[in-house]
Amino acid sequence: MIGRIHIAHPVSQLVEKTESLLSGADLDRPAAENAGKTPARYAALGEWEAQVEQRVAKSVESSCPENSSLTEVVNHVLRLDPYAGKEWNPRLFALAVLGCLTGDPSAAVDVGALSRLWWAGAETFDDIVDGAPMDHGAPGGWSPQHLLIGATACLTLIPQTVVEQSQVPAEVMAYWQDQLTAGSLAAMEGQLIDLGASPDITWRQVLSGYVGKIGAPYGRDAVMAVRLITAESTILRGWRSFGRLFGILRQVRNDNLDFRAQDEDLANGTATLLLAHAMTTGPSVRQTELSTLRAAARQDPEARAELRCRMTSGDIFSGYTARIHGLRDQAHELLGQLAARESDYRDVLHYMINEAADRALVKHAIAA
Repeated sequence: MIGRIHIAHPVSQLVEKTESLLSGADLDRPAAENAGKTPARYAALGEWEAQVEQRVAKSVESSCPENSSLTEVVNHVLRLDPYAGKEWNPRLFALAVLGCLTGDPSAAVDVGALSRLWWAGAETFDDIVDGAPMDHGAPGGWSPQHLLIGATACLTLIPQTVVEQSQVPAEVMAYWQDQLTAGSLAAMEGQLIDLGASPDITWRQVLSGYVGKIGAPYGRDAVMAVRLITAESTILRGWRSFGRLFGILRQVRNDNLDFRAQDEDLANGTATLLLAHAMTTGPSVRQTELSTLRAAARQDPEARAELRCRMTSGDIFSGYTARIHGLRDQAHELLGQLAARESDYRDVLHYMINEAADRALVKHAIAA
């Protein structure tokens, strides 16, 4: 185990700034220069995906009864993961983090497998909670109830098996177990904040939910990877903050995947950061109008189209853009301090930060 890692001096101050952003503050800061502007070399990370998948398969095989319905439904939940087998797979985040620090992410394969299982379960669980149509295209025609059981196994017991079977020192295994539990509980709290959002939503409230349900698991993956080589609290805290910030950017990206997803959020009454920004900035008259539109959008397609149009135009969208760019630039700067050495793995993370922020701000044509 490496006792010390070189990091640039101001990391503690950067972590403080990051935590302020994650608690809802807006910081005045210059735009990041050149970070992640060149095409990243994903092959350095993507070549590890096969090993992660093998580790996932081994953990499912050792956790579930042989030839059981549970095995089949768990494997179906894994296939439903929208990022499985895709380039720029965020499930490999932990391997990129360790690669930044050592040049060799192999020791983080178990963390990648745990993450792959956990996120597959979380995606399915979240879809069921949101009432989204489920893909039943598998032998057996799994119902949402079947998938909920499979998702629960992926979120809890099978990742625990990964930890227990890992060939790591006892103190690292104990740390991993604590992080798995803490990350899952934080995600549950974030989901409850999301479900319980009041009509008078705020940026701070929505961000708090995002930090829990998306940021905390990425923070967990980061510190589990870093704990393989150091126990220094400053370094672990820095990487946790980076992971949480990375997760927020992934969520705003997902919020804006396409206009259909946006309309689903407005129809469901989902509180997104864009909606929170729109409803808490500008004149009070406009805020009242948007609140009325939001209530009508639950049932009225025309109200949804009007609300979405107003949220993505004028000073509302320019102000939101500035806030997202602030999160993006903070992520770039913090990563540069935590991983001072240039590498393909750091390039991959810089690229994924930019890609998430850019996709979060793409405007889509309104459906006729």
